[in-house]
Amino acid sequence: MENIKFQVNIKKALEAILYIASVCPEVGFHAICKLFFYADIYHINKYGRPVFGDEYQAWQYGPVPITTYNLLKQEPLLFEALEEDQPFIVEKKGTKPVVVPQRKADMDYFSKSDVEALDYAIKHFSAMSFGELTEVSHKHPAWKNAQSFGTMNYEDFIDPSNQDLIHELQENSQFINI
Repeated sequence: MENIKFQVNIKKALEAILYIASVCPEVGFHAICKLFFYADIYHINKYGRPVFGDEYQAWQYGPVPITTYNLLKQEPLLFEALEEDQPFIVEKKGTKPVVVPQRKADMDYFSKSDVEALDYAIKHFSAMSFGELTEVSHKHPAWKNAQSFGTMNYEDFIDPSNQDLIHELQENSQFINI
């Protein structure tokens, strides 16, 4: 069987960064990465696909969606590919890089269930401190089972009792439109 892999939806990731930053003022990179992680976990378990399909790596301070992280760092090639001109700026608040939207998120990129998953993650995790988010994410099997700085497996995002979903996604994840 193939590992579960998706094709990241970069535009949806950008719009989610803007959405989260508008709902959670002064949100930093670390929190955004964890909110993406928990939104994807929620959505894949409830609806059979992640919201974003990003590749997650197990970094020192928890899961990091790599393409999203490059968007946060304002990787020029990603913005050129998206034909975007600075949809957000990054300001330093002490040691924390904070995302400041320069426009509203285009909510047309999201399904109702996508917004449900984002709102779930925001409600349950956005008020946590850097240390709390790191600690709780380190307890998740997807982070625990990955090698340091290695790719996390989507199989570990899914409730292990749902073997049917795991097998279905192992066979068909590459065909799912995120």
